[in-house]
Amino acid sequence: MTSLSVKEISDSGRSGTMRTVESRLNYDGVSDQQREFWLKNGWWCSICKRIRYLRPQGRQDLCENCAVSKENSRPISCSVEDWSKKLDNWSSEETISLVPVEALAPYLEEWFSLESLRIKQVKSLNCSRGQKTYLMYLASCVQVCREWRDYFNDPIFWKAAYTRIAVNAFYEKKKDLLLSEKKKVPPRSKDWSREDINANRCKMVVVNETKGIPFDIYWITNTNPESCVKMGTIKDQYHCGRTYPNAKWLCIPTREWLIENKYSTVGFSWVIDVFSLKTFIKEDGNEVLAYVVTIRQPDLSKMHPIKGIDKDFENYRKKIIPLVFNEKDVEYEWTKAKTTRKRDREALNELRERAKEIRKGIELSEKRSDDQMYVLNMFN
Repeated sequence: MTSLSVKEISDSGRSGTMRTVESRLNYDGVSDQQREFWLKNGWWCSICKRIRYLRPQGRQDLCENCAVSKENSRPISCSVEDWSKKLDNWSSEETISLVPVEALAPYLEEWFSLESLRIKQVKSLNCSRGQKTYLMYLASCVQVCREWRDYFNDPIFWKAAYTRIAVNAFYEKKKDLLLSEKKKVPPRSKDWSREDINANRCKMVVVNETKGIPFDIYWITNTNPESCVKMGTIKDQYHCGRTYPNAKWLCIPTREWLIENKYSTVGFSWVIDVFSLKTFIKEDGNEVLAYVVTIRQPDLSKMHPIKGIDKDFENYRKKIIPLVFNEKDVEYEWTKAKTTRKRDREALNELRERAKEIRKGIELSEKRSDDQMYVLNMFN
């Protein structure tokens, strides 16, 4: 039963002044004729049953808040007309808890990620812009009300985000390990001069013989410290038209494959050895002399899973934070901000003291000027 506070407003004479009378009305307690009159005249919202005085344009039976909510809450997959009909038939007894979490979770993960272009890029490599968007919207849903808090705190919503971020963290860690890996047997060209290296450039072919495992190919730069540049994704073959002796490369399965197949002992690196070039026959029959790398099908039964990826946690959010943020970096930024605030407060206090002195000086100057003006008036 909804209790409302209604203001009756009437004109008072030609002066245009308004007289307000406070009264208490019960929406469910009034007669059908009274209820119809209030709804028709736009003083009661047909959805929230709250009193209102301003009619939004286009909808005469809704308050401004409900009209805006009705327009902005429309799902992407639903037309304006269909969404309007659904909301007209909405009942307060139909709550989100009636929707199975198993049915909503996959839809939300895809839907929220569509808004990722509106979100700033994440500094952490472990969390993509789409995953950040998903976490931000999910955290907002938890804060709507108690029912939504209990509903969206279900681990099924947070486990998906944790899995993706954990795989991203493993991917970056694995890439760094391969980047710093040192070969036990260096190539015979390790002591060549820059002129000899440039004179013996060659081609490279990477052949993927696995059963549907896509690999990301990286070229390792010859800088200090070393870094890597993604050159592409290989499903069948990757052809590099020019590489050099002693050049370092690495490959690792794509993030998407690792999410579905959580194996840690995959990926490797290699060094170009121009003394091991082979003749490679292309699909068109042409032959090319190149350094050939073959990615063979691994024995998945002997593979080790990514550590901790399949564990069930009571609080996934607490597990996500260490993967996205670096504790030392956050502590440094916090200390830096605290020091800045302290310095700004001290500067502000100094300005306030200075302002007091200036204000006092102005008051004394005004008093002195009044005395001087009194003296000047005596000369007239």
